[in-house]
Parts: sequence; C-alpha cells; structure tokens
Amino acid sequence: MMDRFSVRYRIEASDEADAQARALDMALEQTLEIPRDAVPKGYVEDVMLGRLEALATGDGAYLADISYSDDDIGGDFLQLLNVVFGNSSIKPGIKALAITLSDGIAAICPGPRFGAQGLRQQAGISSGPLIMSAIKPVGLPTRELAQLAHDFALGGMHYVKDDHGLASQKTSPFAERLNACVDAVGEANARTGGQCRFVPNITASRGRTY
Repeated sequence: MMDRFSVRYRIEASDEADAQARALDMALEQTLEIPRDAVPKGYVEDVMLGRLEALATGDGAYLADISYSDDDIGGDFLQLLNVVFGNSSIKPGIKALAITLSDGIAAICPGPRFGAQGLRQQAGISSGPLIMSAIKPVGLPTRELAQLAHDFALGGMHYVKDDHGLASQKTSPFAERLNACVDAVGEANARTGGQCRFVPNITASRGRTY
C-alpha cells in the first residue's frame, strides 16, 4: 500500500451534496489539475489523485478529510505546502484545519532548528516576551540601516531583522548589509552586555545571495 497523508478542510457549502462536490474538486485540483474524465487510468488515478476519505458536518460547515500520496510531494517540503494549500487557498469558503502526516512526509518536516526555547537561550531570556524590530525602509544606504540595527540592539531588542522588503538592492547589497549589521549589533552588545542577534532576510539561492 502506498503511503498517504491527509488534510482536514473546513468547507462552506449550501448542503452536503455541494460540500462533496467542492471536496472532490479540491482533491482533483490540488493534485492533477485536469478534468476528471481526462485522468489516466492506473497509477495516476489510483495513487496520484487526491481522495476524499470522509465528509462530516461541524462548526456550521462541513469537514472534509482528503488524502494525498507521498508521491505527490516528491520529498520536497515546498511541494507539500503547494499540495496542502494550492488553488484551494484562493477559493472562498475553504480552509485547511489540520494535517496528519505519513512517516515519509514527517521525515521531511523535522521541525524548527531552534524552537522557542532555543530562541530564548540565544537571547538570554528565560521568561517574558521576545522583542524583535525590523530595519527599514528600502532605499536607505547600508550605513544607515546598520545604525538602526545598532540603535535597536542598544535599546533592548532581542532580535533585529531585515524588513521583508530588503533583499539585495543597489543601495544596500545583501552581503554588505549583513556584515555591517552583524558588526553594529555586536558593538551594541559589547556596550550593554546583551545577546541581541541580527536576522537577515534571505530571498535567493546562496550563489545569488553572495
């Protein structure tokens, strides 16, 4: 038997027949994205096609359990997200609620590298909120962004991060900004005795980043 994982979706529908139709459409759309009568027999239909395993009422809507083959994922975590959310994420009245992972899929989802406790250990704080701020806006030169990072660390931030809009713009190339901000935060830590960390925004491959 092929390994499969399942996702529970909340589906808003006018009645059970409508909910079933939406769930079956989702099982098809999240995997094969072709008309049902065009699905090839054999492996594609028997394994790769999503399956509606259960449909029940709950919380004023319907709960649909749809299973997907591990083969749909190909060992790729981003493809897992694509299958779980996919086109259903832009359709009204559908929400993914829970995922039951197979052993194979769990193996590519080892969890966070540090976790909440690891982040606390890095920051040197055992209780209370972790505080983070972002350097911005895009368009500032590296020296000004580094000064912001320094001032945030001096002010007591546990983490200082690139804003999500900062990539490797000509005003502040990634490697230049990374080095400057790490140094700036380090200087602030030396003054305060703090353990603030700088968190860069990585949006490209290693080769393109450096």
